[in-house]
Amino acid sequence: MDVVQLLTRIKSLVQISRDEMSRYYDGWDRNDRIYRGERGPDEDDKMAAKRKEPMKFILPITYTQVNTFVSFALSVFNQNPYFYQVAGTGVEDEGAAKVAQALLEQNLEHNNFRYQKLKQFLTDVAKYGVGVFKHSWRRDVVMVKQTVQAPMAALTPGLEPIMETKEIMVPKTDYLGNWIVCVTPFRFLPDPRLPLTRFQEGEFCASEDEYSRGQFIDFEKQGLCAGVEWIPDLAQDQMVDRRHFGILNDIKPSPIMTRQKMYIINTEVQVWLNPAKTTVGGEPIDSTRDELVLYVIWYANDARITRIEELDYPHHKFTFAVAQYEEDLINFINEGMADKLGPMQDVVDWLINSRITNVRKVISNQLLVDPSGIEIQDLRDRKPIIRLKPKVQGTGTLDRWVKQLPISDVTTGHLQDINFIKDYSQQTTGITDNLLGQISSGRRSAQEMRSVNNNAATRVLATLNAIWYSALLPNGRMMLENLRAGVDEPTVVRVFGQQNSLEAQQGIQHFMTVQPGDLVGDYDFLIFDGTLPSQRDAQATILQQLLEMVMGNPQAALIFGYDPQLLISAILELRGIRNAEQYKLTPQKTQQLIQLGEIGRNLLGGGAPPGGGGGPQHGGNKPAPQVAGRHPAPAGPPGRVQGASPNGAVHPAMPGGLG
Repeated sequence: MDVVQLLTRIKSLVQISRDEMSRYYDGWDRNDRIYRGERGPDEDDKMAAKRKEPMKFILPITYTQVNTFVSFALSVFNQNPYFYQVAGTGVEDEGAAKVAQALLEQNLEHNNFRYQKLKQFLTDVAKYGVGVFKHSWRRDVVMVKQTVQAPMAALTPGLEPIMETKEIMVPKTDYLGNWIVCVTPFRFLPDPRLPLTRFQEGEFCASEDEYSRGQFIDFEKQGLCAGVEWIPDLAQDQMVDRRHFGILNDIKPSPIMTRQKMYIINTEVQVWLNPAKTTVGGEPIDSTRDELVLYVIWYANDARITRIEELDYPHHKFTFAVAQYEEDLINFINEGMADKLGPMQDVVDWLINSRITNVRKVISNQLLVDPSGIEIQDLRDRKPIIRLKPKVQGTGTLDRWVKQLPISDVTTGHLQDINFIKDYSQQTTGITDNLLGQISSGRRSAQEMRSVNNNAATRVLATLNAIWYSALLPNGRMMLENLRAGVDEPTVVRVFGQQNSLEAQQGIQHFMTVQPGDLVGDYDFLIFDGTLPSQRDAQATILQQLLEMVMGNPQAALIFGYDPQLLISAILELRGIRNAEQYKLTPQKTQQLIQLGEIGRNLLGGGAPPGGGGGPQHGGNKPAPQVAGRHPAPAGPPGRVQGASPNGAVHPAMPGGLG
C-alpha cells in the first residue's frame, strides 16, 4: 500500500462517516435557526415593515429552555474550587494528588474552559444533541530577553578578553500542557458502524477544520506537516456535503476561485493501522511492529496527505470526548433538546403569528366603498379629508358611500393555547419554572421550597450525570495521563489552601513550582458531586446550627463528639469560600493575641484587687456569691492572666481561673 492507496482508503472511511452524519445536518441547521430566532421575511412581513408594523417572529421558547439548561449545568459543574477533584489512595499519595489537581485546573484556566468552551459544549449538546471536545498536547515557546556576560574582542593578543553585558533573545516555554477545542458536530466524523456511545471502539475518528495557506506554511515550519506547496486548490463540488465552512459564506460565481485559493480544509483522521503492512514511499512505516497502532493522518483539500505520525499519547485512545443529550446505547445519534421542542415550537410560532395577522386585519381599517359617491383616490392616499362627488353633496347620506368592514377576532384563545404548550414543553424537558428562577403561586415553607427545587432538578441532574461520565470525566482522565507523561520541565501552578508552609497558609493563593516527579503517585478522580448549590447552602445552614449549639454549650462538643474546627471548615467549603486556611491562627499569632490580652487587662485594671478585696464598694455593689465546694481563686502576680500556665497560654482545664 503506497501513499495514494493509503489516501484512498482513509478517504473512503471518512466518506462513510460523512454520508451518515450528513443525514442530520438539515435538522441541526433548523435547530440553530430556531435557537437564534432567524426567520426570513415573507411578502406580508415586507409590507408590514413598510407600514412600520410588527413582522412575524419566532417565539424564543427553545432559546429560553436551552440557555436555562446550560446555565444550570454550569452552576452544577463549576460549584467547586477545582473542576476535577483528585484524591490519593493513601496518605502518602495525597501530595501528588493535590499537585495533579492544581495542574489540571491550571490547564483548564489557560484554555478558558469553565465558562467559554464548556458553555459552547453544553449548548451544542442541547441544540444538536451532540457535544464534542478534542484535546492535544501543546508547548508554546516565546522569545524573551536575557542579560548575559559575553567576551569582547581582545585588545592585545595573548591577553584575557574583556567581558561585557549583552541582552540576547532566548526561547522560553510559555505554556506546557493540554489544549482543548470545541468541535462542532458538523465537522465531527466518527465511525458510523458503532453507536456514538461506543465511538472509542471504532476503527477511526476524524474531524475537519479550515486554515489559510499561511497557517499551513507555519505548521510546516514547526514540523507538523510537509508538502504544503503541492496542495491543490479546493474544488467547488467538494463542498456538497460540508456545512458551516468559511468558503461557503456568501459564495458568488465570480470570486469563487479566489476564495478557494484562500482556504485549505484539513481533515484529521485518527486511525488504527498496522505499521508493518502500511507503506509510505515504498517502505513500511515500521517493519518491526506487526500490530495495530494508533496514527494521526492529515490530508488537505481531499487531495494530498501532509502528515503521518503515530499518535503516541499515553492513554492510547482517540483524543475526542463526546456527550449526548440522551444516552441511548443503541441509536447512532440521539435527539437533543431542540429536537424535542421542534414540533411544539412550530405550533407556538403558528399560533402567535396567526394572531398577529388577524389583529393586523382587524386594525387595518378595511372599508366598503361606493366609488360613485366619493373620491376614491382620497382613500387610497389616506388623506384626512375625503371629498364627496358633486352629485351627492348636500344629500346628507354619508353612510351610504363608506362603511367599515366588520371583522371578528378569531384568535383570542391563541394566547391561552400558547401557555398550555409552553407548560407542556417544560414537562418534556424538565426545565420547569423553578429552574427558570420563577416562583409558582401559593405560599410555601422553606422546607417545601427546598423539596420542590430538589425534585425539579432531578431530571436535569440525570442528564448532567450522563454528560459527566460520558465526556467530561474521560476527558479529564486523558488530560491527566498526558500531564504525567508530558511535563518534562518545572511548571508554576496556583494552589488554594492545604499548604504546609506558613506563608502559604497566610496567603489567599499560593504559587508553587511543580517538578515532573511531583506527579508520581497512586490517585484518581473523586465521584462527581451532583449536589445543587441550593442543597449545599441547606447543608451549610444545618452545620451552622450544630456549631452554634456546640459553641453555646462547650460540654456538648465532648458529649456528641463533634469538632468545632472541622464544622467551621465544612461550612466555609459549602459556602464556596476558597482557601479558608488563610484565616487560621498560627502559633506566633496566637502568642501575640494572648500577650495583647494580658496588656489590655492590666491597662483596664482587670483581675482581683490585692488582698482579696471582698468588701462591698460604695454604690451598693454586693460581694460575688460563693459556689458550693469552691473558693475564689487567689489573685495572681501582676502581668499574669488568671488561670494561665507559666508560658502565657490559658490552661483548658481551668476556665475563668477555677481549678
